[in-house]
This record gives sequence, structure tokens and C-alpha cells, in this order.
Amino acid sequence: MRIFKNYYPTIFLFLLPGLSIYIYFFALPVFQTFIESFFYWEGLKINVEFVFVGLKNYIDLFKNDPYFWKAFLNTLKLMVGNVVFQTLVGFTLAMLLNSGIRFKRFLNIAFFMPVVLSATSVSLMWRFIFHPDGLINRLLELAGFTELITPWLANPVTNINAILVVIVWQGIGIIMILFLAGLVGIPKEVLESCVLVGAGRWDTITLIIIPMLKTVFITVITLILIGSAKAFDVIWILTSGGPFRSSEVLTTLMYRQGMLLSQPARGGTTASFIFLFLILMSYVIRNIKSDNKIIN
Repeated sequence: MRIFKNYYPTIFLFLLPGLSIYIYFFALPVFQTFIESFFYWEGLKINVEFVFVGLKNYIDLFKNDPYFWKAFLNTLKLMVGNVVFQTLVGFTLAMLLNSGIRFKRFLNIAFFMPVVLSATSVSLMWRFIFHPDGLINRLLELAGFTELITPWLANPVTNINAILVVIVWQGIGIIMILFLAGLVGIPKEVLESCVLVGAGRWDTITLIIIPMLKTVFITVITLILIGSAKAFDVIWILTSGGPFRSSEVLTTLMYRQGMLLSQPARGGTTASFIFLFLILMSYVIRNIKSDNKIIN
């Protein structure tokens, strides 16, 4: 870094346009929303009056909102499910593509394709698949499992799991690429030495590859947690939080409060809670040692 010390003013000058855009359109709105969560105000008025209420908005959210804890629990389900399935399947696909399998380039593109599709097209496609007369129920009927046929998105028991399938399917490609980049960075000499000492495939994966990809795993899990907590468009298009708010998550609750119910103070409070919760989760994940102890 000492080599570039004399160029710091020039580097900062080139970074200034992008940094200014980021601060103005991203950082400041987040900070403003957090500050306004301590006030009561009505956003549809011409002359908006802010009344300081302290933690009242948060207390009302935790104690008086009948759907907050349901939305929070559904968000946690999505976060846990995404971490488990996206990490497991993404790592498996990366190992498969890194093993010298045939048609590697085609499979790489095929697995990554859902990532580049728009959330709207993905959601509409899966709505047809999950429709009561859609592909899944037709296959179950042909296979003779008629007792399993259900309106997947309209059933309060199955709608969160159906949403989880869609989110995992769309996001698994980027997780695969991250793991694949980590696997490419492992020296071949290390893997060859495992073969020479007679280590099995499972031992090589669990004792060599996974520990060497610890940083990648932490990054992947952090990204999945953030993406799961921020998921909105797919959920809103699939179920809009219904039926009877059974698939409500924090983001749909925030949108419903701030936009549909015209209660921006409550919506901003929910948004601030999501932000603080993600900061806490990111801090915990990034400070976990391999022995599952928190770094002091």
C-alpha cells in the first residue's frame, strides 16, 4: 500500500462519484429511516410533523402488532432453510463441476441460469408449477400419490416451504460459483498429497477442503442470511403474504405497513429492525471460530 500512498488523492477523486451516489441513495436513506423510527409521523400529509416518541414504535411493533412475530418466525424459517439447502447443494454442485465432469461448461451455465432471470418471471413460472392444476399436482396424480395433492401456495402449512423452494432454486447458482472459485484456489499439490497418503474422498472433503474454504463458507452464509431477510419480490408475487398472513415475512410486513396501510412510521421501524438484525447476524457469523467459539 505504500507504493500507492502518493496516489491517494487521485484514487479518492476517482472513487468520489460512485461513493457520492452510494452515500446519497443508500447510506443516507438507511440512516434517515433509522432516525425516523424514533418519531411518529404521517407521510401522506403536506406538512409532515415529526413527534418524538422514543422507543414507542419498537415497543408497539414487538407487543401490539399481531403479525410481527409470525413474520419474524417465517423469516427465520427462510433464513435457516436457505442456509442449509443453498450451502449444501451449492457446495455439492461446485465439487461436481470441479471434478472434471463432462459438459462442464454447459452444466455451469445451466445451474447459473436461474440467477440471471428476473424475480417476476421466476415467480410467475413457479406459480403455474404450484397451481392446484399445475405440474407438481399432476405428477403426484400420475404417480398415484393423490393424498399429497394440495394447493401449495394457498395452504398455510406448505406455502413457506414452497416459497423456500423457489428462493433456493433461483439463488443456488451464485453460491455454486463462489464455492467453485474457492475450490479452484486450493493448490493441487494438497489434494494430490491426500491421494498419496491414502485419504478417502470423504476424509479429503471434511478434513482438507472444507477447512480450507472456511472463509468462503462464512461469506456464503452471510450473503444467504442477508438475501433471505431481504427477500420480498418473489414472496409478494407468489402469495403477497397470504393466505390470512400465513406467509408474511418481515419485508412484506414492512411494505404493508408503510405503503398499503399508510403508516410510514411503523414501516420504517420494521425496516430498521431488519437492518439491525442483519448487522447482528453478520457480526456473529463473521466472528465464529472453527471451534464454534466467539472471538473475544
